[in-house]
Amino acid sequence: MRWFLLVLLLLPWVADASGGDTVIVDRIVAVVGTTPIAVSQVKLEEEIGQRIVGDDCEQSFGRLLCDEREPLERLIFREILRQGGVAKGVSVSLGVVDEAERAWVGTFRTRTGSTDFLRRWGLDVVAFRETLLDVARLDQAIDVAVGRLVRDVSEEEERRYHTENIDTIFGGRPYEEVATMVSRQFYAFKFERTYGSWSSELRAAGRVRYVGR
Repeated sequence: MRWFLLVLLLLPWVADASGGDTVIVDRIVAVVGTTPIAVSQVKLEEEIGQRIVGDDCEQSFGRLLCDEREPLERLIFREILRQGGVAKGVSVSLGVVDEAERAWVGTFRTRTGSTDFLRRWGLDVVAFRETLLDVARLDQAIDVAVGRLVRDVSEEEERRYHTENIDTIFGGRPYEEVATMVSRQFYAFKFERTYGSWSSELRAAGRVRYVGR
């Protein structure tokens, strides 16, 4: 379930112009297609990002939650992926969600920290797990889509990569000694480079309108 359907609390408080009771308001900052993104979503995304930052972030929470872009841009890209249907037919193990949830709970110092955080945002554990599942499916969809683009890696490419990085990555060892490592490292390198181009094209093609910029 998407954040903007869940976030009901911590919105800016504004006094009624007539002097009556204070009411809760929110402000739209961007629209992707016909889907609005509100200030409250961006603030929640920011707070989540601040909690999960670290060297193990991507391993625990996936690429999309750990992206270094601004919170608004992360939300926009995930919505572009959803609207593009890249995750259609993609499924992930609930174990992935379990691991992410355990890592999330581990970012708090107290046993009730996670529950208190979610309650403050008007969320519950079930809703939060649905969001983790949604993001995990999008992450898996990226692996599948980009993986198809880098599937055919030639030995010639790997040897060239080895030559260019023989001292910095492979400790001066000849290709034959580190062929498996070269293959793994080069695939990761080519995947990230391809992902950069692929994601840039998707962002450029997305129907995004910023509000108030």
